Amino acid sequence: MGKVNAAWATLRESYRGHLVAGGYSASAVRQYIACASEYAQWCQRERVGLLSVRYKDVQRYVREERSRVSASRAETAGAAVRGFYRWAVASGLIENDPTLRSAVARGLLPTAKAAAAHGMNRSWLTRLLRDGSVDGVQEDGWWFVDGDSLQSYLDGREAGQRFQQGGDEWQGLLQGFQAYMLGQGRSPLTVKTYLYKLTKYAEWCEQQGLAIVGAGREQIERYYAMRLSQSHEAGLCSLFALRALHGYMMAHGRQADDPTAGLRARKLKRQPRQPFTLAECRKLLAAAVSPLERALILTFVASGMRRAELLGMRVEDIDWERGAIMVNGKGMRQRLVSLGRSATDAIRIYLDGRLSGLVWIGPRGAALSKSTLLRCLSLLAARAQVSKVHPHRFRTSFANMFLAEGGDIQSLQVLMGHANIAQTAYYSGYYASQRALALQQSMGLADRLEGR
Repeated sequence: MGKVNAAWATLRESYRGHLVAGGYSASAVRQYIACASEYAQWCQRERVGLLSVRYKDVQRYVREERSRVSASRAETAGAAVRGFYRWAVASGLIENDPTLRSAVARGLLPTAKAAAAHGMNRSWLTRLLRDGSVDGVQEDGWWFVDGDSLQSYLDGREAGQRFQQGGDEWQGLLQGFQAYMLGQGRSPLTVKTYLYKLTKYAEWCEQQGLAIVGAGREQIERYYAMRLSQSHEAGLCSLFALRALHGYMMAHGRQADDPTAGLRARKLKRQPRQPFTLAECRKLLAAAVSPLERALILTFVASGMRRAELLGMRVEDIDWERGAIMVNGKGMRQRLVSLGRSATDAIRIYLDGRLSGLVWIGPRGAALSKSTLLRCLSLLAARAQVSKVHPHRFRTSFANMFLAEGGDIQSLQVLMGHANIAQTAYYSGYYASQRALALQQSMGLADRLEGR
């Protein structure tokens, strides 16, 4: 018998006595001892010390049990191993429990748990850990936070002001700005993006020791230049958010001048986005394994809807006889879009008798979220072996397919819900470039010189 088994043979009866004293039934004691014995044999095979095992080794054993036997068996085995090591720690045989990450064993909290306890955003807490504002450690790619350090940070006056991004006056201003923008018909997604950009602006002002409310032209220019140096699109979006905020403040008499007036926002001329080919769309459809996936692909291809418009679809808005749907788009503009027979039938199968409410429902019965949608498309892309699968590429593909089939750009503008036809022309840029190339090749201007 190997050393590991010898060690287990010595400890087994003591562990059994601990279980009996703890009130475990005879069958539970037998099951726990059997699972712990198998674990000891595994340690011997893997040449891992029973009392010197690491967290990663324990997790590997549980994963192997899950794949070898079943999930329920792995759960029982994990409980037996955890019970054994907790008894070993209490008995003084080992110092740390290897079933816990070393950070947790030292009393640190996972960021998800700490953020939920304090009503914080997890990414905000991670930023605090990265910049050293709160004590913590990173272990195996995961952050763990010291609870006392986090509490001290939140209780501090300076830290409290930072967490509130500018205090009550700034928060009140943002709330009023949000209500104003939504009342003007701006899309919730645009308003959310603007609020995020304004929050980043408030953080920068605090770091620079500048006032957030009542900023002058020079301060706006400095921030705009800083954001442009990071990313052209980040700079533009930040300027648009600040311009909208100061427009709101002027409309409500909170300031006389607009410090963003005259700041030029030069847009980079982007190359037309490449749409999906018909073959790629067919591969995605063939890779769909659930009614949800099939309905999503067909609806995206048939309608050219934006992501937010698709997620906001309601059963009551579908005209089943005509195979169309009333889409609630940006700027509170509505438009009627055809779904076609294939997409309508796929949606009907997915709904499975539901007659009202949101069309797309997530795995827990709530509205399908953006992250769940993107994850669904990512899995589809992997199965179909198609790259760059995201909602907006379907919109570009719809525009190009519509024009390729003989549609005109004015009709396309209506179907896509654009207020400006220049935006529609951008979406159709790839089709226009391909059509121009094909026309040039058919002419063969240089070939005519040689009589070809």
